[in-house]
This record gives sequence, structure tokens and C-alpha cells, in this order.
Amino acid sequence: MNTRHSFMPIERELSKAFFGRTCETQTSWQPLVNVYESNESYQIELELPGLSKDDINVRYEDELLVVEGERQAPNETNEVKTWRKERSYGKFARTFRLIKDVDTDSISAQMNLGILTLTLSKNEKAKARLIEIKDS
Repeated sequence: MNTRHSFMPIERELSKAFFGRTCETQTSWQPLVNVYESNESYQIELELPGLSKDDINVRYEDELLVVEGERQAPNETNEVKTWRKERSYGKFARTFRLIKDVDTDSISAQMNLGILTLTLSKNEKAKARLIEIKDS
């Protein structure tokens, strides 16, 4: 029995719980994404090699976090013959429906070595905490 496949429905449900239904648009390509959770926040990392922060737009509206941009293809000349192209070029967009425990006023973005990291802090009510047991 392949245990990887037995967990896929659970992973799918957890992904739906955080992102809801994504609203992807038709684009040339989509960056790969990793999502992490700590007690304080969620982090979304998007692989965007070759892009700078000026090539990317991040916005939040109507409970959606949208990351979009464009990777320009290199200029081709008659002097150089292309043998193989595996990189994707053109416009991209990733859209995520956020869950209720995200503090949308504190969403931040940082670009480092082709990785865009979005940090989404949790509301205070959503953070794990110890409950003190009082004497009666």
C-alpha cells in the first residue's frame, strides 16, 4: 500500500481549509508554492527565479491574496541558436482565498534570491496559548 496516496485526501482538505477554492486565471505559467504554519503566522513562499520585486504585484482584496507578474523571455538573435527551452515565460498569477484567522492588516512580503515570502500573521484569538487552571 502506498501511504503517500492514503494521505492525499487529508492534504487536499487541509489545503482547502486554508486557501479555500483558489481562483486561478489562465496564465503562461505558475510559480511553485510552499506553505508553512507556525503558532504566530502562515508563510507562503513562491519560487520566482530571475524576477525582481519590481516584476511582481501582491495585493489583498475581497478575502483574496493575489500574486501576479511577468517573466520576460530573453531577446533572441540570429547569432545564437536555441537548442532547448525549459523555462517558462510570460504572465503568471496565483490567487489564494484566506481563512478568517489571518490578520490582513499585517500581511508582509519579502523577496530574497528569487523566493518571494509572504508572511500572514494570525489574529490573537487564533494563536495557541496555555489556559491557566485556577483553584476553585
